[in-house]
Amino acid sequence: MKRSIAAALLCSISAPAVAQETLTFDGFYLGAVGGYDDVTLEAGGLEGSSDGAVFGAVGGYDFSVGSMLFGAEVELTESTAGYTEYDVLDADDSVSLDAGLDFYIGARAGLVASNTVLIYGKVGFTSASVEGTYNDGAGFSDSEGENMGGYRVGGGIEFAATSSLRLRAEYRYSDYGEFKYNDGVDVYPTGIDASRSQIMAGLLLGF
Repeated sequence: MKRSIAAALLCSISAPAVAQETLTFDGFYLGAVGGYDDVTLEAGGLEGSSDGAVFGAVGGYDFSVGSMLFGAEVELTESTAGYTEYDVLDADDSVSLDAGLDFYIGARAGLVASNTVLIYGKVGFTSASVEGTYNDGAGFSDSEGENMGGYRVGGGIEFAATSSLRLRAEYRYSDYGEFKYNDGVDVYPTGIDASRSQIMAGLLLGF
C-alpha cells in the first residue's frame, strides 16, 4: 500500500516536468537579422563581386493550414558591401556602387516538419538604395543616390526554442537589373547588372 502511494506521488510530481510544451509558428513575429552579403556586378561579359556584412530588422505574420504554413514578411537591412567597375562608358572611367538600405516585402510558404522545425521558401519585391559615383578618369567625379528595384527568392529553416523564441537560418538571392546613372538631368544606362546573395541568421520573437 505504501509503495502504491509513493508511486502515485512520484508520477504526480514528475508529470509536469516531462510534459512537452505545445509550440506554434502561427501569429505575428518581430526580430533581428544579420549575416553575409555578396554583391555581384556584371558588365560586358565581365563579372566582379564585393562582400560585406548585412544587418537589420524583420517582421511578419504566419498562419497554418494543416502542416503547411503561409505568411507575409517585411524586412529592412543595411549593408557594408561596395564595388567599383572600370571602363564603363569610356576608357579610364569608373562607376562605384556602395550598397545601402534594402527594403523587402514578400510572401513565404513552408512545411511545419515537426513541433519545433519549419522549412520554408520565400519570394517578393526588394528595393536597394545604392550610392553611385562616376569618375571620368580626367578629374570629374559625381555621386548620386539611386533606388534599384528587383525581386528576391530564398529559403530557410526555423527552429522554435520556446513558444515565443525562434532561430532562423536563410539563404536568398536578389536581382536588381541594370544600374542607371542619373546626373540630375539625364539618365544613362551603364550596362551594369546588379545582384546579391546573402546568408542570414535571425532571432525572432513570436506574439
